[in-house]
Amino acid sequence: MDMTGLTSAVINYDRNTQMQQIKEQAQTQVLKQARDTQEQNVMALMESVTQTPQAVQAADGRMGINIDLRA
Repeated sequence: MDMTGLTSAVINYDRNTQMQQIKEQAQTQVLKQARDTQEQNVMALMESVTQTPQAVQAADGRMGINIDLRA
């Protein structure tokens, strides 16, 4: 193999390596964004589930003091 062919092979390898690194960085960034979005959605869901309903006072004293509205 002559020097021109060797140089060309090294340059091509370097370009391919750089392209692969760029692809991996982009994939990692997309994965991180998806994870962050998913985390925000989970937190919002957990907050909505953990909210306790407020008890309502019964209109008639014979029915009890509080009515539990949880389903």
